[in-house]
Amino acid sequence: MKTNLKTLGIILIIAIFLIVAIMPIYAQEQKPQFRVKPGEKQTNPEFIKLIADPELNPELAWRIPNPTARLKEAQAVASDFCQNFTTSVSVDITAQGCFIDVTYSNTYTYVPNTTNACILPHGLYVQVGPQAQIQSATVISGAWLSGVTPVLGANSVYWVKSCPGSNNYSNIIPSGQTLTVRIKLASGFCPGSSTVTVREMTGVPYPQLGWWSCQQFHTITTPVVNYSIGPDTSVCTGSAFTISVVPPPPPGSTVKWYKYIPTSPTQPCPPVSCPIGPPWVLAQTGGSSFNTNILTQTTCYVAVVEYGCNVWVSNVRRVNVCPGPPDATITVTGPPTTLINNVPHACRSWSGQLCLNSSTFPCPTKIVRWEKRRRNLTYPSACNPQWGAWSPWIPISGSAGKVCIKTGNLTVAPGACQTQYEFRAVLQNACGTSTPSYTIVIDRPPVPGSITAYPLPPLCYDKATKLTYSTSCAEVVEWEKREELSPCTNTWGPWTPIPGSQGTCVWWTNNLQKTTQYRVKVKNGACPPVYSPVYTVTVKPQLSVTITANQTVLCPPGVTLTAQTTYGPPCSYPVSYQWYQDGLPITGATSSTYSPTSPGNYYVIVSDTCGKAKSNVIMVCGKPQLEIDAPCCVCPGETITVTANFLWLPANCQPPSCTYQWNTGATTPSISVTSPGTYTVTVTCGICPPMKQSVTIELCR
Repeated sequence: MKTNLKTLGIILIIAIFLIVAIMPIYAQEQKPQFRVKPGEKQTNPEFIKLIADPELNPELAWRIPNPTARLKEAQAVASDFCQNFTTSVSVDITAQGCFIDVTYSNTYTYVPNTTNACILPHGLYVQVGPQAQIQSATVISGAWLSGVTPVLGANSVYWVKSCPGSNNYSNIIPSGQTLTVRIKLASGFCPGSSTVTVREMTGVPYPQLGWWSCQQFHTITTPVVNYSIGPDTSVCTGSAFTISVVPPPPPGSTVKWYKYIPTSPTQPCPPVSCPIGPPWVLAQTGGSSFNTNILTQTTCYVAVVEYGCNVWVSNVRRVNVCPGPPDATITVTGPPTTLINNVPHACRSWSGQLCLNSSTFPCPTKIVRWEKRRRNLTYPSACNPQWGAWSPWIPISGSAGKVCIKTGNLTVAPGACQTQYEFRAVLQNACGTSTPSYTIVIDRPPVPGSITAYPLPPLCYDKATKLTYSTSCAEVVEWEKREELSPCTNTWGPWTPIPGSQGTCVWWTNNLQKTTQYRVKVKNGACPPVYSPVYTVTVKPQLSVTITANQTVLCPPGVTLTAQTTYGPPCSYPVSYQWYQDGLPITGATSSTYSPTSPGNYYVIVSDTCGKAKSNVIMVCGKPQLEIDAPCCVCPGETITVTANFLWLPANCQPPSCTYQWNTGATTPSISVTSPGTYTVTVTCGICPPMKQSVTIELCR
């Protein structure tokens, strides 16, 4: 009896080591851990401390000659329980669901009444993971499973019978018996791979679900179907269209349509995952097509196809809703320009870069191409600019799809005063086409022109003239003038703008009373202004004449009358003279001086194209005739008066101052005489030579 017990103990120890030989272990060196499966080898491991798997029966352990030995010194105990352990898994997907059929079989041997029944196979455990969930489990075949209620977990199910005792083998899975179960998976099984783990359950004390001896792994793969609902689309606001799933889902499947409305036109669609969730919102259940209805906002769509337990998620389709044709702006980079009438101008040349402000696109926009054209400004006559016709639009090579382009060096076309360039981008979206554009004018520097007048200067006093400015490639900014400070002195006041003269090439002066200079300030676009040459409008003084005389008596050396006009120095404008005596023209007297030969009233009339002017009148007296006025005789004792008198022509002539000298010694015009005799007087008047006259007075009888 003792021998039998000793033999039984040895057999039990060997059986335990055989079971341990097929059990997994955890191997740990500090932090890393790994599991060594039965029959698996690890090559050249470092020193490793071996610990028993917590799931193992505490009675089972590794047989290690030396706890500090290398792993290669550990000896796994062979076991008959797993040598013939076989499982298989098949998948059946229908419209009614996804089913996994699991078949188990194990052929093993044990020694009745010796092998502990509680360490023999007594349960079947199936786990599906990681994403699948089990909905139900049923038995297809296997007598041992009859009457055993499956215990369902979220992703596992097991069938187990209790162990009545160590020598009671009634509840173990019979060796060689095939067990087949069908597991129905819950819906929501997304594409990808999952692992089906089949375990043979054992354990002491009995039962502990975590105790198992043998396991096998099977990979099941959900078929990948690339369902598509089409590429991103752009539509015009107010549009509606139908979206369909391609390829068509199998009969019996369910299509769920989800949508999301971005908070802004540029916000991307949210990512999708399987299973789908917020922020996606269910919009329709059923139907392989979806009608968007009237769209006013950009919307994202995705379709979810459910067949059996499988779930397939389509691509995300973004439907951009355009409020209208592209509303883009163009930004300009380049040298500074001058804005004239809201159009940029540059002098001589310009080059830069034009860029579309794509952030203003309300929805996807295609840049079809960039184009350019030009037209020229000429001056057929002064102050008469005319634009020519636009050239045809010319596509810019290589500009399709370009947000930015270079303008190249823009210059004025030959023979033109200005060349206007226009660039535009041809843009398209779901609502139509737009052509944002940029215009710039290149200006030729102005050339100073000339001023002419009609009637020509010199002008008569208080008269006007018409001034005409002629030039090409210039616009009149304004006319300016300044006046001569004193006639014919070439001294000038300041330049002053003439109000109302802007933009005109013809200017009528006011009635001018002074010589005035004019000039024209001109410009062409953005080029600096220039001045025309100065034009002088000479104005004659108001015509007048004054005559003077060296003397007014016709005494030697004679009388000379001289005419002085306002046209005289420092000015020198020609005039015509005509002298008059006593109101009658003197024949041949047409010079600025005249010497009268007879007494009378003299004046001159001067004339030119501006008119006539009459001078003052000068009276010229003839040579005086001296005579003595006295009685012919004197009575004794009587006193008479003797007077020296002059006879002047004309009669109203005013004689100059005269001096008298009588032979009596008197110096007065008259003397008193009391005795007969000859009395003589010598008279000197002005420049006339002395005149002498005598009278004889007799004694009265």
